[in-house]
Amino acid sequence: MLDKIIAGLEEHKEEFFRYFELQDHYDISINFIEAGANVAAHTHDKEVFNYVLEGEVEFTVEENLKTYKKGEWINIASGVPHAVKTNQKATLLELWKK
Repeated sequence: MLDKIIAGLEEHKEEFFRYFELQDHYDISINFIEAGANVAAHTHDKEVFNYVLEGEVEFTVEENLKTYKKGEWINIASGVPHAVKTNQKATLLELWKK
């Protein structure tokens, strides 16, 4: 699975490093989300970006529901309520603003 993620990142590497100076400005995590996951509305004290590596995920941000698919970004400002739901497995690259 990790090889598949790394291969997926390789195709987008230029985009990531052109837009973000990752080491200086962001912490990074990879989230493996099971089908049927339902994360209740919550907030974070820092801005966060999610990039869908695999699958699709529903984000409700400030009561606006949108489905994001592979290759799409989700930007959530600090303090903004959001919830997450999946109907299928999904993998997200998550960038936390430092």
